[in-house]
Amino acid sequence: MKITRLRPYGGFCAEGAGALVLSYATVAGIPVSSSHIISGSVAGTGMIRGIARVRWRNMKKIFAAWIITIPVTAATTWLLYILIQIVATLL
Repeated sequence: MKITRLRPYGGFCAEGAGALVLSYATVAGIPVSSSHIISGSVAGTGMIRGIARVRWRNMKKIFAAWIITIPVTAATTWLLYILIQIVATLL
């Protein structure tokens, strides 16, 4: 409801498309996020009925989260690694 309104057949198409993309990515060995794929397939289903049917304000928040996730996770991992190294040298 926060991205677009789906009817049962639209939900089936979104889930089916997501499953196909996840299956292909798994076979190809490509790391992907199932949440990102499902969000994109739901937006795609909404766009079939018209671009205005998608709540783009909510999609912008999702896009921002996608962009922010990788650098924040990398920085957090780096800090945790440094902390573990410091603790390991003190022991």
